[in-house]
Amino acid sequence: MVLILKKQVLRRLITIRSFSYDKWYKVESERQKRINKKAQDFVKDKSVFDLFKFVTKEGVSEFKKFVQEFKETDNKNYKPYLEHGDFDYLYKFNTKEDIENWLVSSDSGYKIGKTKASLNLTQQNTGLFSGYLSSDYDKPEKSKAIYTGYANISSLTEQKSFKRENRINIDQFNCFMLKIRGDGRTYMMVLNTPSKYTLTYTYMHMFPLYTRGGPYWQYVKIPFSKFFHASHGRISDKQYRFEGLDVKSIGITCMDGVEGPFSLEIDHIGVLKDNESTEHFAYETYKIPKYISNT
Repeated sequence: MVLILKKQVLRRLITIRSFSYDKWYKVESERQKRINKKAQDFVKDKSVFDLFKFVTKEGVSEFKKFVQEFKETDNKNYKPYLEHGDFDYLYKFNTKEDIENWLVSSDSGYKIGKTKASLNLTQQNTGLFSGYLSSDYDKPEKSKAIYTGYANISSLTEQKSFKRENRINIDQFNCFMLKIRGDGRTYMMVLNTPSKYTLTYTYMHMFPLYTRGGPYWQYVKIPFSKFFHASHGRISDKQYRFEGLDVKSIGITCMDGVEGPFSLEIDHIGVLKDNESTEHFAYETYKIPKYISNT
């Protein structure tokens, strides 16, 4: 059955200050300048010998990691046959180390908004994503106000040897399974799925995460077929199915447009093999003419 997302729901789930490519390009250029300045400062105060010593030390260390990865290649490529009901944990939120593997961000972190957010370990050994959602923004930074009114947590991307990304591949499964306890708000589960090209670094797949509120835990099952494709926070015209390959990070975002406190308690995020979930893709697809932007 083809599902059609209602416009009113989408307006509340994705609140965007009018997107401007010129403004985004200016912000991105400033970010690149900061990165280049850090690299220049690092090289400026060091001699050629110090730089050679540093590169040699790092190179040997990364090569050792590469050799170890090569030895483990056969084990990683082995994919066991999964049966109906098989489950595997992706992320747990039961220890301090688990919490440290997540990055908390909000509009206030970019000095364009006033939203506050945090991720802490509770006394019950679960993760608590909480804060205050605000759609207001600072007047001095109004020219950079591309997005406001959001708070987000996202998993840190693991690094392989030579600073390569170790992406998540869960193509043998077909559903996400979360154990959460919310406040009645609607959150958004976000899968960062860029390809190897820099232009696609904002590509993602998203689906609403509905919470009931109250004292009881809820198990949420989301089939892969329900995730829709988006870029820069906007739903793309050209849709395609999330296949479970090359996931850079997984995140949960609060951006329902309702100003006030929010609270979401998380025990774990996992994946499930469900043979009864046979839907391929839940949304209509359109053929976009050539040379027309797909996003």
